[in-house]
Amino acid sequence: MIRAVHAARLDRLFVAHTQSALGTGAGYVVLLLVVYQRFDSAWALSAILLAGFLPSMLFGPLLGAAVDRWPRRRCAIAADLIRATAFVGIGVIDSFAAMAAFAMLAGAGESLFRPAILAGIADSVSDDEGELAPVTSLYTAIEDLGITLGPAVAGVALLFIDPVGVLLLNGLTFGVSALLLVGVDLDRHRSKHHRELGRPTLLAATGESFRALRGLTRVNAVIVASSLALGFAAMINVAEVLLAKETLGAGDSGYSALVAVYGIGIVIGAALVSRVRLGGEMRILLGGILLFGLATIGSGLAAVLGVALITFTLAGAGEGLEGVSGRLILQRDVPGDLQGRVFAVKETAGSWGFGLAFAGGGALASLLDPGQVFLIAGFGAILVALATAIVLRRRAPREVAEVAG
Repeated sequence: MIRAVHAARLDRLFVAHTQSALGTGAGYVVLLLVVYQRFDSAWALSAILLAGFLPSMLFGPLLGAAVDRWPRRRCAIAADLIRATAFVGIGVIDSFAAMAAFAMLAGAGESLFRPAILAGIADSVSDDEGELAPVTSLYTAIEDLGITLGPAVAGVALLFIDPVGVLLLNGLTFGVSALLLVGVDLDRHRSKHHRELGRPTLLAATGESFRALRGLTRVNAVIVASSLALGFAAMINVAEVLLAKETLGAGDSGYSALVAVYGIGIVIGAALVSRVRLGGEMRILLGGILLFGLATIGSGLAAVLGVALITFTLAGAGEGLEGVSGRLILQRDVPGDLQGRVFAVKETAGSWGFGLAFAGGGALASLLDPGQVFLIAGFGAILVALATAIVLRRRAPREVAEVAG
């Protein structure tokens, strides 16, 4: 994977990504601490978290159109500067309205950054030489590693500085990332074609992305299946603390261990996709969702912590397999001048799935045993994988006939 990154001349991108991913993981943990310290309210926590999702939920495709309109490096740098400003603002201004506004600003930066980078990787890396899968896999694994190690990084940082200081350091990591990205070419094979394109308005360009999706069966399958799978993952996020403490009697340490091994599983799953060959992505995506579903059922049935640690690791691996393979399908199937918008549509659908399932998971957790919530999520994921496979199998002969006709 490292060799592929070097061959694609993306070393600076991955240095920037690694340090900002660790900062983001730590910043997320500390943000919750700061909000609770300032307002002592679970509602405030929920509102700030929701504010971070709102830009993707409401304006994701529009931000994706900006990625397809302007140079991707410029969009990525702007996104980093936006996120740096947001986290510094959250750290120094303690009013609830300001924190919510800055959380939305951070979410907007994230919604601009990820499509720019993923589309830029697809444009900069040679898929013919087998570099796209390992580069995308490594990018995703680092992203997930930041989330996994975030609590540990935050814990070490809090030994020396206060929570606000950690937020300011997170803002600094985005500033460093912006500086490093100045030397990264994310439009290597796009510039000449891009100059020849017309200039529709951003709203018109956003509409084009939805029209283009009508003929992209695999891409639509990825967007729907991944969003539903993410929703089921969000559902168990709500119930896992109850499973650890009430069902397994494992306490805070057991809960922390389950969260840690799930994250490790995601990183392992993401790394395993580095060798996927062209044409095998959909099987891996569906297999990942199926593995997540089966392992989640196993978690719901687990009676001891040791078994749950294994099933949580496997569920995380399934999520990692699904995440990278879905990105590869979009990178390979979507025309380059549409990738920013289509990646943004996927992010928007995932944000809605996560938000709705998070709320629904809370309701279920209050009505059912934690294990039952896991069983519902697991069987739901299996149904998603099977239904997607059936739809694709039925659709494939029809598309072949249409091409032949």
